[in-house]
Amino acid sequence: HAKGRLSRFDIVIYLQRDPRCYFWNIAFFILLITLASMYAFQLEPQDVSGRASIFLTLLLTSVGFKQLISTWLPRKPYLTFLDKYIITSFLV
Repeated sequence: HAKGRLSRFDIVIYLQRDPRCYFWNIAFFILLITLASMYAFQLEPQDVSGRASIFLTLLLTSVGFKQLISTWLPRKPYLTFLDKYIITSFLV
């Protein structure tokens, strides 16, 4: 090729993700953490410190897990179904 001219070669690869991986590695564990918070309702209503301890521990666990999985997932400029699911789990 002539001096100063560049060649171009394009490769197109089509990929598809398997959603089962996200279910078993992320959504399932978020579900378990959310269900574990229901244990606080089994405590006596007068045991405020016990209930608060369970809720705060599981909230911190959820936030830590969210930080961890954010490194696994691609960044998107919009909320995916999984993002909405995780946000909903914080609200429950």
